[in-house]
Amino acid sequence: MNKDLTPGSIVYVITRFNGGQAKKIDRCKLIDIVNNAVIVVNDWYDDFEETLMYNIHLQQQGIVTDLSIYPIKDCYMKQTDAEVLFEEELNKVNGFIPGSTIYIIEQGLYTEKKQYL
Repeated sequence: MNKDLTPGSIVYVITRFNGGQAKKIDRCKLIDIVNNAVIVVNDWYDDFEETLMYNIHLQQQGIVTDLSIYPIKDCYMKQTDAEVLFEEELNKVNGFIPGSTIYIIEQGLYTEKKQYL
């Protein structure tokens, strides 16, 4: 993870199941880095300021926001870096299963499906 990232940068985050196993890769917009954590929001919005204001509005209405916090170790600047580490982890933790499929999610939609033979 590059410490030179600025708020609004696009990052790729490995999300996890409750047990800590890698689940999927999400494309997100970086809000901030605090200690060993990243605060991100889904990359569904074009304008960064609009994203912040929308999430403030949701919070004020008592509605769950799109903001999420992840360990910095699960955040990558490049989608390809996240995919490599995601696949390595799947191979180590879950055992590699030929024909496994990984879904890439961008702006809330599946945009790419990769099958490993």
